[in-house]
Amino acid sequence: MTDNELIAEFMGERVKQFPDGSKRIAYKQAGLKTHYGDIERYSSDWDWLMPVVEKWNNLVSDKQKEFPESKSVDDPTGWKAWSYRAITHIQPIDLVYARLIRGIKWYNQDKEQ
Repeated sequence: MTDNELIAEFMGERVKQFPDGSKRIAYKQAGLKTHYGDIERYSSDWDWLMPVVEKWNNLVSDKQKEFPESKSVDDPTGWKAWSYRAITHIQPIDLVYARLIRGIKWYNQDKEQ
């Protein structure tokens, strides 16, 4: 699974593979017919990446409320380490993207335990 597919799965998006081998995300625009967007846009387009950051922020915020005794922001294994602040203080999109990928992989592992 590619990193962009990982994000699409995290966002609950459906990925479709086309005969030419390309993979695209299926989405509906205002209830219209299904459109397909380039899955690679997560890594290069803030309009695609910011909803991922927002979902991540909500997830972490909920977990921090659920586990108030969680480890501090300085502890890379605690929920607070994955806070919105930790992700968004890194400005270039490639670094925000990389941080989200790390976080989602960590979240998926933690979910399985």
